[in-house]
Amino acid sequence: MTSPAHDLFPRFVRARALEEQGRHDEALAEYRELLEDARSSDLTSSSLLAAAALAALRLDETEEAVGLAEAAFRFDPLSLDAWRALDLAAAQAGRRLAANDRDAGDPETPRLYHLLVRAGRADARSALALARFHEARGDRAVAAALRDAVRVIARDVAPAGEPPFQTDPDVPGAPVAFNVPGIGEA
Repeated sequence: MTSPAHDLFPRFVRARALEEQGRHDEALAEYRELLEDARSSDLTSSSLLAAAALAALRLDETEEAVGLAEAAFRFDPLSLDAWRALDLAAAQAGRRLAANDRDAGDPETPRLYHLLVRAGRADARSALALARFHEARGDRAVAAALRDAVRVIARDVAPAGEPPFQTDPDVPGAPVAFNVPGIGEA
């Protein structure tokens, strides 16, 4: 009789091959099945979790990727693949949050912000995008609190020699914090 790990390994190799062939949907489906079978056999593998996280990222499944990377860290806090997946997931969430054409009231904003928090990558720009979201939704008190928090830490995050806040040329008197327009005074 073979061990469960021995039985699962060829499927792991197959999932990697599917990724290399660009068949990302199939690869992620295989990783998901592998993870379920591994759990039912009381097996854990940071390598499998990290590989699944990277596959999820290729399909823009950012939240799933963060969860899988976090699970990989529980078993191996030094997993380079898990760190890579977490960094890529945070970068993906950050790019979506900071997109110039992003609607200020986009309902995905809080979820993306919280993904950055979970990944340990939330910063002033992401907090300001969240403030902009709350401003657009009419929750001026929350927007003001977030802006105030960023102002407190702005000295630490602004490039040396540059003021952290400038004036938006399209809206006289409205601040543009770190090039995130649309955050008016409460």
